[in-house]
Amino acid sequence: MATITKIDITEYLLDKYQLQKAEAKALVEDFFEEIRLSLESGGEVKLSGFGNLNFVIKLPVQGVIQKQVKAFLFLRAV
Repeated sequence: MATITKIDITEYLLDKYQLQKAEAKALVEDFFEEIRLSLESGGEVKLSGFGNLNFVIKLPVQGVIQKQVKAFLFLRAV
């Protein structure tokens, strides 16, 4: 499975649309901020061709180092 980073997306925008670096970076940051805000408010995000995204809260497994008991938030593609 390939990993795509924010830098990869920014560089693609720089090459494809000849944007200034600051503009491309701001566009990518704004895009992911909108996704974050929607997910935080309990919404679901559908990225065509990528699937649906939502947050899942997973509690720690009992018996795992009790000093590190925390709830973890995961982004899950559905």
